[in-house]
Amino acid sequence: MSRRTIKEKLYMKKNIFKVLICIVFISTIDMVNGQSNIILNESPAIQRLNSYFLEYNLRRNEFPGWRIQVFASTDRKEMENTLARFRSSFPGYYAKWTLNDPYYQVRAGMFTDYSEAMKALQDIRKTFRSSTLITDRIRREEILNL
Repeated sequence: MSRRTIKEKLYMKKNIFKVLICIVFISTIDMVNGQSNIILNESPAIQRLNSYFLEYNLRRNEFPGWRIQVFASTDRKEMENTLARFRSSFPGYYAKWTLNDPYYQVRAGMFTDYSEAMKALQDIRKTFRSSTLITDRIRREEILNL
């Protein structure tokens, strides 16, 4: 089962955006001695738009998404055991614990696509029956540290 990470999706979106800009604004292709010379004429409005796009995305530190809450309890030892069991059962998923006083919570995955999150939830529920899908903010550092 193929799962794309948020990092891969962001990388793909950036590259698609760059390719589209190149395709739209290529104005001249000269064929000289079997070589291609591509001249890109970009209007100042497009340059400003591209700069704004880059600045905006560099300033963003969080992205909306979903995680799977695998476990919640007031017992730290039980949380640690559940986290270890989860990591050994599902090594392909990012997993962490959080303290939402007085509860320790084990959360897994980082999803920006709801249908991917639901597929993962169905898979995880086979082992961890009380798992549930929750909305969460996904920090840039988590994505970059994968």
